Amino acid sequence: MKILESLPGVDIARVSCVDSEFRNLASDNHLWKQKCLGEFANSVIEQTEFLFDFVGWKPKFVECWRLNNRNARIRQRVFW
Repeated sequence: MKILESLPGVDIARVSCVDSEFRNLASDNHLWKQKCLGEFANSVIEQTEFLFDFVGWKPKFVECWRLNNRNARIRQRVFW
């Protein structure tokens, strides 16, 4: 689990495709909460959601990751 904690969220998602054991390890809600807080703390996640453990943090990570990538593409177009 410590190795997964050190990976970026996108890589954890990739590792979860290896086999059922990795998929099980990568489905830990606390792990995805850490990734959301670490990678998207200044993003669209509402501050109140940080307090709750019953939030589905993996889907929340996917939502934030997609939004972040879309915003990055928009910023690139604006500046180029």
